[in-house]
Amino acid sequence: AERATAADSVDFAGRWARDASQNVNVASALEARGVEKARAEREASMPYVQKWARKEASSSSPAAEWTVTTFAADGTTPRRSLDYVVGEWEETFEGGATIFGPGNGTLRRRTSWMPLPEADGSEADG
Repeated sequence: AERATAADSVDFAGRWARDASQNVNVASALEARGVEKARAEREASMPYVQKWARKEASSSSPAAEWTVTTFAADGTTPRRSLDYVVGEWEETFEGGATIFGPGNGTLRRRTSWMPLPEADGSEADG
């Protein structure tokens, strides 16, 4: 309950983009899942843009819930939208996914949030 309350006070809202130059072993992880080397390298370097928006709390929806929209490589065309809740939940995907392979499936997910002082970016390195 304490973590959920702490998560309620955090605001992730906004548009987020991955800095692919900071990826470590992403292409090799995709290869380990059966993705051909050239495609794995291409996928690992592609833009990855998401928009996070807090869902309003209701009796049927936990307060710490976010709708996360992931965009296509152009950064503007929505590709999928998921509701992330703190705790365990299931994600259903259709039409395949780079890291899960072709076809449809369901993933068991668990979302948690824990503040880490060294992760806030405000402290100078070393």
